Amino acid sequence: MSLARFIGISKSAFLARRLQPANPNDAHYNNKCPFCWDVYHDGHRAVRVLPCNHVFGQQCVHEMVNGENGNICPLCRREWFCSTRTFLWRKFRDLAKLYEDLRLFIWSLEPKFSPRLWFAMRVLCNIMGGTCYDIANNFITRYSDLYVRNPYFHFNTIRLPFGLVRSGYGLARCMARFTGVIPLSPIAYDSAIMISMSILAILCDSIFGLHGELETLRDHCTVAAFLVLGFVLSHLGHFWTLGCCYMNLDPLWPTYWAEERWNCGLGLLFALFLGTW
Repeated sequence: MSLARFIGISKSAFLARRLQPANPNDAHYNNKCPFCWDVYHDGHRAVRVLPCNHVFGQQCVHEMVNGENGNICPLCRREWFCSTRTFLWRKFRDLAKLYEDLRLFIWSLEPKFSPRLWFAMRVLCNIMGGTCYDIANNFITRYSDLYVRNPYFHFNTIRLPFGLVRSGYGLARCMARFTGVIPLSPIAYDSAIMISMSILAILCDSIFGLHGELETLRDHCTVAAFLVLGFVLSHLGHFWTLGCCYMNLDPLWPTYWAEERWNCGLGLLFALFLGTW
């Protein structure tokens, strides 16, 4: 089944593939263009437009598609192609639906696991592709009642932008290395940058109070403790890399594998689908 049936085709693809030479045996052929009312001849060739099979002059079709509502047949109002805005919106809508379906599928698996194993799987996914805020949020939800006692407390203001920036940097770094723009050797610099990004995000959160209001000093200390725990767990590979480089040791294959796969390429998918679990 064609994908164009669901998301449509672009205007250029429509002009290249959907205009077929017409002949007098076609159902909608009447030897006169219904757009300009000129008869068909060598300088005004008749074309059959798919999928509605209406017949127009070839030059008239090119003129119509560039006008207002040019993506719709003027006779039957059937859509010929998707406008740029509609085409992008449909793709975004399909991706959003796929994302929601994946989240629902993941949550449907929860009853099949024990609570402790389910929690451990979530934290493991956050370590591989999430941020320190994702890990801290899981620990706060399971081991404290901060959300109950502090209705205005949340990590969404800082967690989502920070996750996108971190994943975007990892993806850009992965693409740059695979294309040869950045060599593979200075992985210590990448680890230092990733750690610095987390520290900067935590400092901005603390200074500007992006996580919302907390009632007591104890709540502030609890959030800080879980953030430190999330910070350490989310950067285990980076700390290992920096330690090996400081002692002039080879980080070996686990670091290269983690750096080049999870934190760069597959880490982006985990951040989108499992990291925000």
